Amino acid sequence: MAVRDRDLGHSLAGAALSAWFQQRGQRAERAAAETTAHRREAVDSVTELVAALADHRRAM
Repeated sequence: MAVRDRDLGHSLAGAALSAWFQQRGQRAERAAAETTAHRREAVDSVTELVAALADHRRAM
């Protein structure tokens, strides 16, 4: 019975470790996606600003 208990402990520890790594990977993917979205928004904002400035200069 002691061998079975030890194997069960290793299985549980392995499952917990696997779940932790999976959760960590998902968090990293989410953070990367958020960073990409933020950069895209910043580029879009700058593009709109440059276009508005060009329109203003043409109107002058």
